[in-house]
Amino acid sequence: MAPSPQESTLPLSVELLEDIFLRLASPVDLASASATCKSFRQAIADPDFLRRYRAAHPSVFLGFVMEGFRPVAAPHPNAAAARADGFDFNYLPGGGEGWDYSDVCEGRVLLERSRGRREDGGVFFPDLAVCDPLSRRCLLLPTIPDALITWPQYDHGCFYWKVYLRDKMLKLDITRMEFSILDLPPHHIVRDVVIVEAGTDRLAMFSHYTNEEAVAYYTSLKHEGEAANEWRRENNITLPCHCRFVAASGGYIFLIGFEDVGGILNTVYFTLEVETFKIERLCSPELIYIQVQPYFGFPPFMTKFTSKWGLLCAMLLV
Repeated sequence: MAPSPQESTLPLSVELLEDIFLRLASPVDLASASATCKSFRQAIADPDFLRRYRAAHPSVFLGFVMEGFRPVAAPHPNAAAARADGFDFNYLPGGGEGWDYSDVCEGRVLLERSRGRREDGGVFFPDLAVCDPLSRRCLLLPTIPDALITWPQYDHGCFYWKVYLRDKMLKLDITRMEFSILDLPPHHIVRDVVIVEAGTDRLAMFSHYTNEEAVAYYTSLKHEGEAANEWRRENNITLPCHCRFVAASGGYIFLIGFEDVGGILNTVYFTLEVETFKIERLCSPELIYIQVQPYFGFPPFMTKFTSKWGLLCAMLLV
């Protein structure tokens, strides 16, 4: 027997709607669902739901912080979410004048402003501000007295630096604050390398010559000892044009390339996804920036906070 009209139009509960929306992988899809009807919009706009969604899904790549913000461009899937104002930072003290980009992490931008020089010729520790560009909110950090400047201790991870003109890699274990030297495969004296995680017990390395059209992919055991120096070449990834590495963050390697269009070289930025080796075109700026900060975040409608303390925690406890 066919259901009655009343039975077929029973409204879904808010809890069921939220469970469905939590399964939407892309914030862009979430925005589309929000525009469908009033009940969907109310469920998605709830601050508790937005917190659950942000906790369950990684932030998306929206563009580069350079001298200003360069959003990804169509046909990149995040282009619609990246079209957001707020990267001029004119809401900072002084209308944003004198503030320089320092770092980017978890959708927040750290800026600094010089406080000039002391009478003895030294410099003051700069003013610091943490900003959420999409919600246009900022938090000025307390001034750090110069006599109390110390560096934080980390409890996980390692840093890697390639030794200039050597087949060697310098490793810093932050947990033990110890340096060690790793051997690289032969013929890596002038190759650029990026080290990434490849599971719990392995490292991966992307390697290529500057302005080459291919990237070599290696893996190695992560623990110390001779086996850690045994790199195995796993794959060779073809690039769309002559490229070079510019950054690595959020599971992606960022490259700058130069496309020949009718005899004219156009600058193009690409991403190389670490897990899948998928290459996507990002944007084509007029100027060339070798030093860039990849920016990951959520669309503006997902950056609401219910209180001052919520904003404080979201900015600092990342």
